[in-house]
Amino acid sequence: MAAAQDGCGLDSAAGNGRRIHLGIPEAVFVEDVDSFMKQPGNETADTVLKKLDEQYQKYKFMELNLAQKKRRLKGQIPEIKQTLEILKYMQKKKESTNSMETRFLLADNLYCKASVPPTDKVCLWLGANVMLEYDIDEAQALLEKNLSTATKNLDSLEEDLDFLRDQFTTTEVTKKKKKKKKKKKKKKKKEKEKEKEKEKEKEKEKEKEKEKEKEKEKEKEKEKEKEKEKEKEKEKKKEEEEKEKKKKEEKEKKKEEKEKKEEKEKEEKEKEEEKEKEKKEERRKKKEEGNP
Repeated sequence: MAAAQDGCGLDSAAGNGRRIHLGIPEAVFVEDVDSFMKQPGNETADTVLKKLDEQYQKYKFMELNLAQKKRRLKGQIPEIKQTLEILKYMQKKKESTNSMETRFLLADNLYCKASVPPTDKVCLWLGANVMLEYDIDEAQALLEKNLSTATKNLDSLEEDLDFLRDQFTTTEVTKKKKKKKKKKKKKKKKEKEKEKEKEKEKEKEKEKEKEKEKEKEKEKEKEKEKEKEKEKEKEKKKEEEEKEKKKKEEKEKKKEEKEKKEEKEKEEKEKEEEKEKEKKEERRKKKEEGNP
């Protein structure tokens, strides 16, 4: 007869207190990302995202286990119900003298007919290749208890899966928030880097302008020096010209003085010659007077 398992051995709700969801850690909903990042252990965005990914993978693993248990329970509950119906039918027929006609499953899609005499004993599979004989009433009580436990455990599993899905959603929202924050930080970082690059370019341009101004100033200084040299050359030229002029003037002066001197000498000579002539005339006159 059908197995009399107790619904995967899951624990149901304890008392009126808050139900523990099979040790599933509750995901923290992050409202303020900045304050969350200031908490110890949340040094960088990559560290937080890694933790969230690990938690997400744990939830996935738990979901897989719970889904397997749910499938087992969903398979067991119909079997227990079917077995209970058979037991109820046998309960009705145990006082009768007529045997029951039934079919046994030999293999998949293969049944054989059998005739079962009235009985008050049944054998139940307990799992792990163990079978025990029970009275029909005891077997019915055991199966009803197992059905109740399996139904409760299925409800608990549904609650756990719902709770787990909520944790999925919370974790995904937190991850999205964190990724969004990380993207914003990256964007801000890139913008800051761009601003820094722009500032560097501006500084380079300023330095280039300063260098150009320095070069211009140097060129101006060179031009000034050239002009000064030209002025010096002009002054030298002027001095030389003045010197030459002075020399010429001195030469002319000397020449004039010489000419004047020569004229004087000439005049004096002429005077002397006139004097001599006069003297000669006087002498001649005297001679003529002395010799009539």
